[in-house]
Amino acid sequence: MGIAPGAFITSNIELVTPIAEGAMGSVWVAYHHRLQTRVAVKFVSDKLGEDTPEALARFEREASTASQIKSSHVVQTFDSGVTVDGEPFMVMELLEGESLGNRLRRGQLLSLGEGATILAQIARALMKAHALGIVHRDIKPD
Repeated sequence: MGIAPGAFITSNIELVTPIAEGAMGSVWVAYHHRLQTRVAVKFVSDKLGEDTPEALARFEREASTASQIKSSHVVQTFDSGVTVDGEPFMVMELLEGESLGNRLRRGQLLSLGEGATILAQIARALMKAHALGIVHRDIKPD
């Protein structure tokens, strides 16, 4: 099967197009046929060499932990699993629009008010996570 446009990773979820790829993995736009909505699907890169039971357990904990954070400032995690090819995946809310990282890379400056609003939203999200004992070690504007 593999990770490719048109591939079904479950009986309901069809991959559409990649959004981003990095050292840690890739994120795809997918269509959830049962829910009739577009979602984001995150895969962990097999280049990390972490196809051990411990790595899979860590990924499953990440998915479970992420789904516990209920905040309008945190992407909602709907589901997780493993494809028939053994690829762990996480199904998440698909956000539309430009990332803060893209905006900053374009050189578009933030006003003081915009910066304060964004920082306050980040702080609220982190407060929700910390209240659950979750420490996020990879915060970035993308």
